[in-house]
Amino acid sequence: MQTTLVDLLTSAGLPDPLAHVIRALVPCVLIIHLVAVGALVFIWLERKVSGRIQDRLGPTRVGGRFGWLQTLADGIKLIAKEDITPGEADAMLFRIAPYVSFAASFAAWLAMPFAVGWSGLDMNVAVFFVLAVLGLEVFGVILAGYASGSKWSRPLFDGNELATTVWFPDSDLFQLKLRWTRK
Repeated sequence: MQTTLVDLLTSAGLPDPLAHVIRALVPCVLIIHLVAVGALVFIWLERKVSGRIQDRLGPTRVGGRFGWLQTLADGIKLIAKEDITPGEADAMLFRIAPYVSFAASFAAWLAMPFAVGWSGLDMNVAVFFVLAVLGLEVFGVILAGYASGSKWSRPLFDGNELATTVWFPDSDLFQLKLRWTRK
């Protein structure tokens, strides 16, 4: 008989709902730590490799001889920076855009199995779920560009609007084209 985490927690005297909440939080905490530590290591590695390619040492000042804490220091500096919203921007959409991208990239990790029974969502179509959710990440970037009010992002969205108007079956232009080709 296989003992689950919920069984262990309830046998230790925790109430059943609290045991289920803890069981749900454990994979979430694992996912967050895996992503955060992976990002720290890969950014540090990328900076060291870039330094070698450019014939320099790379990060060496922060965190000892190898610069282990350089990425963490850069993250703290980024968080401490002033948050500026452009004057022409739609403030709510502009502020929501990073959260849309983060939610999409984090949701993809929900289907990753760490061990048997240790995943955020246990599903049969996890590969398709991950591909579909990672495809949603680009909406945060598009939303930020659209909400910024920049004149440089407008042609992109005007072109998308035109393509939607031409190719969307319910548009008047599509109906007019169908009537013209039937004659």
